[in-house]
Amino acid sequence: MSGQIAGEAAASGRSAPTRDLRQDTAWLNQVHYSLADLDELTAFLRSPEGCPWDRVQTAKSLRQGFLEEAYEVCDAIDQQDAAALCEELGDVLLNVIFQVQLAEEAGLFDFDAVTTTVCRKLIDRHTYVFADQTQQLPAADQTEALKQWEANKRQEKQQRSYVDTLNGVARALPALRRAQKLQSKAKKAGLDITPDQKQITTQLTAALASMQSSAQADNCGSGKGDTAAKQARTEQLNGPEAMNQAAGSLLFALAGYLSALNVDLEAALDQANQTFIRRFAAMEEQVTARGQQLEKLDAGCLRQLWQETALNRETDPDKDH
Repeated sequence: MSGQIAGEAAASGRSAPTRDLRQDTAWLNQVHYSLADLDELTAFLRSPEGCPWDRVQTAKSLRQGFLEEAYEVCDAIDQQDAAALCEELGDVLLNVIFQVQLAEEAGLFDFDAVTTTVCRKLIDRHTYVFADQTQQLPAADQTEALKQWEANKRQEKQQRSYVDTLNGVARALPALRRAQKLQSKAKKAGLDITPDQKQITTQLTAALASMQSSAQADNCGSGKGDTAAKQARTEQLNGPEAMNQAAGSLLFALAGYLSALNVDLEAALDQANQTFIRRFAAMEEQVTARGQQLEKLDAGCLRQLWQETALNRETDPDKDH
């Protein structure tokens, strides 16, 4: 790869592959491949001699796949599966190389720009490691290190206010995780809006009442005496948008409350998801053992089976692990 300076666009984009990998039998049968090999292979697949699918991809079309591969890395970490982790890290690396390939073709930046940017970032944010020790003392512990890192980050990104810091929290994050990060950063500015148990109960009750009212209003038509203006006002106060606002406020408050209890919302919800799958599997196994099929049972029977399965799990918690 050519060495463009970080932030400097390449003059004419990336050049075409210099060889036809299809004809290189030795290369095709290598036992080990390097980062340079992956780079060359990705470029070849984008060439006229390569893959039609690869040739038509864009940064945006690859976005969802990139995100899914990152989640699969996390899943491999959670499962402590080294073989899966190795494979999934390769998939993420491929996505990184692919994005860089597209950027080079467009004359935006190259891989050296990417590595230069991240190395410069690590050096500049670790002032407590690399700075002149007469100007800045080393971080005493990880808490102090994180504090200095965040201060250096704000300076680097020219975040002159805490609002700038909040706006810097990626919108692509899962909403619950983003809510926790926003409140964490606000707390660093001195604003702690974490509700206590009484407040969260009050908010929960109010939000549920609001959503119930919205649902009822959404299901009811206007009366004969209702004017168009009154109906529009009713829909504004009690319609789907009001329900979304109430639900959002509730989730945001819950995120703050549970953060104060050191609950990882994503991990907690993931655990609940897995519990749901295991309980559903147990219910389906029970139905199959009876020689029946789930889709042929009525809703009442299914609800009873679900309650029985949940009760069995409560009496034997080990079944959920």
